[in-house]
Amino acid sequence: MTLPVFLERDKKRLLHYADHRKPLFVGHYWLRGMPKLLKPNLACLDYSACKTGRLVAYRMQAINGEGRKTLAAKNFVWVDVTEDQLIA
Repeated sequence: MTLPVFLERDKKRLLHYADHRKPLFVGHYWLRGMPKLLKPNLACLDYSACKTGRLVAYRMQAINGEGRKTLAAKNFVWVDVTEDQLIA
């Protein structure tokens, strides 16, 4: 997985987000490629839509037995953005 360029302190905070914590959705990282989880409870929804990437959303599913919501890669949904859809 290729992480975008951002401040090193931000990267360390995200990658050390504990697995037992509630799901966290982040953006402003201009990822490329197919949407996927960064960690079991961490997802980025920014896949460069304004650079002909993907406009991404996540569909939350039922609560698991421990009372926390479970993230799964299959719950990402998106549309590909084409050059002609961009606002000049």
